[in-house]
Amino acid sequence: MDLEKLKAHMEKVSYLSKAAATDDPGKIDASLSEIFRLKAQPQADAEDFYKTALADDKQYLFFGDTNHTDTAIHHFFFSEENAERLVKAGVKHVFVEYQPEYQDIFDECAAGTIDDEEFVKKMQQRSKEIYKIDDNAPKIDNPIADDMLKSQKMMAKAIRYWADNGVKTHCPDDRSGFTDKDMEALRSSYTLMYKALRYAKDCGTDKPVVTQRLMTSYIFNSTARKDGSEKKPKNAISVEELKKLQGSDSQAVMAKRMADDKKLSKTITKMANGEKSAILFGAGHGDREKGLGDLLGKDKVVRVNIHSSLEMFAERGDILMRRSAPEYRAPDYVHIIDKKKVYKA
Repeated sequence: MDLEKLKAHMEKVSYLSKAAATDDPGKIDASLSEIFRLKAQPQADAEDFYKTALADDKQYLFFGDTNHTDTAIHHFFFSEENAERLVKAGVKHVFVEYQPEYQDIFDECAAGTIDDEEFVKKMQQRSKEIYKIDDNAPKIDNPIADDMLKSQKMMAKAIRYWADNGVKTHCPDDRSGFTDKDMEALRSSYTLMYKALRYAKDCGTDKPVVTQRLMTSYIFNSTARKDGSEKKPKNAISVEELKKLQGSDSQAVMAKRMADDKKLSKTITKMANGEKSAILFGAGHGDREKGLGDLLGKDKVVRVNIHSSLEMFAERGDILMRRSAPEYRAPDYVHIIDKKKVYKA
């Protein structure tokens, strides 16, 4: 291991140790050096940036969702402002990270045969069917449920608006290769994330977003506190539950997700048919060599990763993981929503 890799490894170990021991689990442990580095890069107002980027002759604008629990990202993408922006730029296709099993619901929404409420109800029911969740199963305590509901209603409005203006919204994320065990592992991972979010909310954080720091703190405080003190989360995960989750090999499932990019790129290429398109997928699909950004054609894609704030951009766990991975590819740009600024990455 060379000196730089050793340094990165030690930084990560130090970060995780601090996360495990913290009594302030919701705090974002921001790297000031990353904030200063980003601020030193060329920047533009978001409106000016998107006008230029969308006017470019490149076919795809890839919006990288950097945290699926940060609903501000979806609120931005499906906002009236961004929906109109894509139409004015001549976008003909919008690709979102949903399985083809949802496409008929999207099409009904686009045709105006179902309203926002019906769209949400059908989406929730379809998710239960896909993940094989029985109606009698214990209800998951999701602290961001209201924000996610708002996202879906905004999505419904955007889908209809795009359809009225000749833009098709696609669900290209085929996961037919996933086994029942894979789907169980994903469901268990989501449940763990929601428990960590509840832990943070119970501790008074104003940032209901899953970070590596928060997840490490939640698991440590759940399984390692033996004194029965108030520091132990009310919804603590048991050692048995944790072992079950580890046994489901959720990391292998995520690797399988990334491996699907090859098939996904072919699907998007065929559906787009050479026309200008916008893509909203997890940033991990674009931040890797031979990831979706590369497979669609480096000369055809502009990649912009979206973060709700500078603090979320500079959250140490995310930075260390990305910078220490040899296959990591920085995006072309970074959009900080609350600053309404886009920076050269």
